[in-house]
Amino acid sequence: MSIDLTAAFDFTDRVHVIREMKRYKVPHNITKWLADIITERRIKVDYKSATSKVRHTISEVSQGTVLAPFNYNVASNGAIEIVLGEPLVECRNYADDAVFIIRGKNKDAMRLSTSAALSRTTRWYKEDGFQNNPYKCFYTIITFTHTSPTLELFIDGKKIREEENLVYLGVTLDKKLPGKAHFQKAAEKAKKRIRLMQSAAGVSLGASLNKLMLTYRTYVKPILEYGTEVFATTTDNHIEILNKVQNQALRIASVAVKTTPIVAMEAYCKVEPLLQ
Repeated sequence: MSIDLTAAFDFTDRVHVIREMKRYKVPHNITKWLADIITERRIKVDYKSATSKVRHTISEVSQGTVLAPFNYNVASNGAIEIVLGEPLVECRNYADDAVFIIRGKNKDAMRLSTSAALSRTTRWYKEDGFQNNPYKCFYTIITFTHTSPTLELFIDGKKIREEENLVYLGVTLDKKLPGKAHFQKAAEKAKKRIRLMQSAAGVSLGASLNKLMLTYRTYVKPILEYGTEVFATTTDNHIEILNKVQNQALRIASVAVKTTPIVAMEAYCKVEPLLQ
C-alpha cells in the first residue's frame, strides 16, 4: 500500500525534528548544528527589478538539499514505530515515499490489521502537522493464487482505491510479480537512451566499439537491470523484453547487420545476456 502525504517537506515541523533527535540521543553538538541550520532560514523573492523583504521561514525544511529527507525521516519515524506493534503490517519509508507491506493468508485479519495501522498513523500524522492525501493512496494485492481478494480500506472516511500495479522507488510491482510491467517501462526508457549511441555511432567516423560499449554499460544497461532482483518468478518471455533492447545496443556498437547471430554480437562485445 502506497501512503501519500500532501507537501510532506512543507509540513515538517522543525521543532519536532529537533525534539525527535534529542529523543534518539543524537549528540548535542550535531543536534545544535542542525537546529541552527533549519531554524535560521530566511527567504526573499526577486521578480524583474523588484525584491521582496527578507522574511523568516516558519515551518518547512529546505527542499532540494541532502538534509531535507533526513529531517523528514527523523520527524516521521514515529509513524513507523506505531506500525511496528501491529501484526501482519510492516512499514518502509524512503524520504517521503512510504509503503505498508501486509503479509497474510486471511483476508479479514489482513483488513483489520491494516485498518488499525492506518488509523494509528493517520492520527499520528495529524497530531504532528502532516496531512494524508487519501486520493493518492492506493494498494495492490500481490498473490500467486488464481483469485485475488479485495480489501475495503479507508482514510478519513474516504475509500482507498486498488491498482493493478504499485510503483515504489522506480520499481513497478504487479499482481503476481512476473515483472512484465516493470520490464516494459525499463525497455521504453532505455530505448530513448540508445539514441545517444545511434548519434555517436558510424561505419568509419563514429565512436569506437569501446566508447560505445562504455556508453551502453554506464548509461543504458543500469536502466535495464534496475530492480530486476525483485522478479525471481519471471519468465524467459518477459526477460526477452530487456534482451531485445540490449541486442539493439549491441548491433549499434558492433555495426552488425540484422542477420548477425546474437551470440556472435555478445561474444564480440563481451556482454552476457541480461538476468543470467
